[in-house]
Amino acid sequence: SKLSGTARVRFAETLPNFDNYGSQQGEDTKRNEEQSKSADFTVQYGGASILSLEGLANYTKVDYSRNDFNNRERKSHMFGGGVRYRPGGPWTFGLTGRRTHGEYPQITSGTGETALADEYDRTDLDLIAGYVATGKSNFSMRLSKSNEDHERDEERDFDGWTGALSWR
Repeated sequence: SKLSGTARVRFAETLPNFDNYGSQQGEDTKRNEEQSKSADFTVQYGGASILSLEGLANYTKVDYSRNDFNNRERKSHMFGGGVRYRPGGPWTFGLTGRRTHGEYPQITSGTGETALADEYDRTDLDLIAGYVATGKSNFSMRLSKSNEDHERDEERDFDGWTGALSWR
């Protein structure tokens, strides 16, 4: 009764936004299909107790139908773990660490030539808070200290704060 978990596999095909991804050439309206595959796994030990332990894993792969988007294709896998604290009442607090290893299989150099794969490593430390306002409404917040280092495309490196705020 203290062990629980979820497994979710997702296959999706969508049309990405028709924005220009920062280029000065104007809006791009050519058809481009984004195919994504992901698998998420979560395991939790502790049930409804005050403290519980959590383990996380994820695999994601994103491909595009247009060859000129090859440099945006990516794949990654993530592992993480943390602790949740439920002091009673509507509040939940947590601390989670995540480690991601990923790859952009093809990157384009400044001269337009295709280079080798750009592998990256990312570390996130998440502070989490949740509040269940009613049976139909809850709030959640995540504040993360994130660091991402790319092997080849250093313009994608990131060291800073990220976060999310949601109401469901």
